[in-house]
Amino acid sequence: MKTARFKIVVVIVGISLLGVSGALLFGGGSAQEKDSLRDKVKLFMRSKLTNSQNVIEGLATENWDLIEAGGARMLVMSKATEWSVGQTGPQYKQDTTEFVNACKQLITQSKAKNLEGATLAYLQLTMNCVECHKHVRANQRTGENRPR
Repeated sequence: MKTARFKIVVVIVGISLLGVSGALLFGGGSAQEKDSLRDKVKLFMRSKLTNSQNVIEGLATENWDLIEAGGARMLVMSKATEWSVGQTGPQYKQDTTEFVNACKQLITQSKAKNLEGATLAYLQLTMNCVECHKHVRANQRTGENRPR
């Protein structure tokens, strides 16, 4: 059952990527297309937040399936086009690597039913999100790596 849900999530993320990929690969487009891309990225990031909230719920209730599923979805999301729209610098790549490692650790600790380890991995993941978003905002203020 878990595998079927995971495959569905992968298919949904893949389909959503097709629309965004075209806009990214074939040039800037109109202001309306750029706004649409920004909206898709915002929706994507909101989905990441929902998965993160599911993980905290799983930690609070010791629901290992919820923890593992949330971590797995966020890991898949980290490979999606929306993840790095306009963000290519070395700090962003480092933040992404740390996020991926925290997701993998979260999944591993969930499979081991290690509440303290899973909680620590979630804390690391959360700290990484906050730091990365701080870097993205700083870059947008200075005009670096701004989505075009």
